[in-house]
Amino acid sequence: MMSRLELQLLVLASFCLLFLSTVYGRQETRSVRLGATSRTIRRVIVDLVGGSSLPGGKEDKEGEVPGGKESKEEDEKQEVEGEKEKREETAKAAVVVDVTVANFRREVLESDTPVLLDVYADWCGPCKQLTPVLEKVAIASKGQFRLAKLNSDENQELVGILNVTGLPTCFAVNEGTLTDKFMGGLPPDKLQSFLDRLVTGYGLRASKEVTDAGMKTELTEMTDKLSNYIGMTSLSFSKKEKLKSLVNEAMNNEGTMDLEKKSPSAALKLTLSYLKNAAKNIKNQKFRIIKTTSKAFSETLSKSPGCKLLLEAAGFQYKNGDISSNLDGYYELRHSNSGIVNYVLIYINDAVSRKKYGG
Repeated sequence: MMSRLELQLLVLASFCLLFLSTVYGRQETRSVRLGATSRTIRRVIVDLVGGSSLPGGKEDKEGEVPGGKESKEEDEKQEVEGEKEKREETAKAAVVVDVTVANFRREVLESDTPVLLDVYADWCGPCKQLTPVLEKVAIASKGQFRLAKLNSDENQELVGILNVTGLPTCFAVNEGTLTDKFMGGLPPDKLQSFLDRLVTGYGLRASKEVTDAGMKTELTEMTDKLSNYIGMTSLSFSKKEKLKSLVNEAMNNEGTMDLEKKSPSAALKLTLSYLKNAAKNIKNQKFRIIKTTSKAFSETLSKSPGCKLLLEAAGFQYKNGDISSNLDGYYELRHSNSGIVNYVLIYINDAVSRKKYGG
């Protein structure tokens, strides 16, 4: 028979053994779990960095993590997918561009390739459905047209000039001219027809026929406003100061002002008429040419050195006549930036006011 004290010691020893086994078991389980988690994290890192050589890991002779066959297959798969993504991004970069006021002239108005202008917003549900489709189509076209994406929230003044009343709104742009548009989504067949007109230039030809007939449509008027806005905002401070200096120099020359009446001379009024017509119809060849043999020019402007300098400040360049042009001599506008012409008009009016009121 065990004494009372021996029985108590036996029970205490049993509890101690039970406690130690429980603690050891928990530590072993936690160790197993940590090991599994560590291997999972390791695999994720390997996938992200695209390699299998990591510090602190045991590797085989070829530098692979144990279980290397599976890892190698994953690496190869990741590499193939990575190369595919790079090709897709390269193809996308060639035909899809984000535009703002800063690059709109270069990417849209001066583009040699037809442009599909997509006006969207990040919060617009239909935009999120349409834009990816347009991107894929642009890539598939292999350069037949480019997609220019304009964020409406970040370019509100420009969107106002485009008279956008709903999103998404898309415009066809050929040689800097707005030729077609649609708002919202289009069925596949109608979208295909829209893109066909863009790529073939059908809308541009129709627009030129209207313009040549001396008429204007909503899109041609919008093109003029857009071209003028972009042209004026694209000029740097130094360029505008240079234009102002050229205008002031020209206005100090003979023939610009009627000194007795302190008002514009007949030559200056004719010059202003030429410049206003050019600014409003910057793409119309009719207003880009000034015939020096015309009665109006020969009787007034030809005798004013100052007015000739004003034409040159606006970008007109004198050319001798030739058989191909069928002109004896003429001034031709050598750029398509209506902003330059409009700034010259502003500076001429400022100079006239100073001379008239002694400012």
